[in-house]
Amino acid sequence: MIYRIIIIPLLITFLNQCGYQTIYSDQNINFHISEILIQGDLEIGRQIKRRLSSFEKTEKSGEIFKIKINSVVDKKISSKDKEGNPKTFTLSVFITMTTIDQNNSEENIKFSESINYNNDNDKFSLKRYENSSQENLTENIIEDILVYLQNISSQTKSNAILTGSIGFTNKSIKNDN
Repeated sequence: MIYRIIIIPLLITFLNQCGYQTIYSDQNINFHISEILIQGDLEIGRQIKRRLSSFEKTEKSGEIFKIKINSVVDKKISSKDKEGNPKTFTLSVFITMTTIDQNNSEENIKFSESINYNNDNDKFSLKRYENSSQENLTENIIEDILVYLQNISSQTKSNAILTGSIGFTNKSIKNDN
């Protein structure tokens, strides 16, 4: 009992002091989103809007984007058994995103993720697995979207030009013989 009273507060203190920060915290972001327009699949659109809505509220300096997202889910039969029944499926999530910056210049980019899975006789568990997989694929795409937005917002701020052979060192060996 005394062991728990001593260890738990010490553990909490050490974990609070370790410097953990979320990857996309407000300190690391130099953009915000003024508007998110969703087209296509409603479930994916809601999931994306829910995750990106925290970037709508930040009013820090940086690039301001208006985002249009069109999402499509595609489920195809990958293979069939001897009787012609589906054996495996491929579930794909496709997202086309248009970013409009402060200068009204548009950029289009496409994201996609897919997964292969086996058919199941229990259709309820198969549908539950498909929904879970679709949600996971969409989360992966959202992470890619955030990385993309962070990249293009930091490119517009930088005027640096890289020239030469960066990261390459040419060593000459002197032979005294």
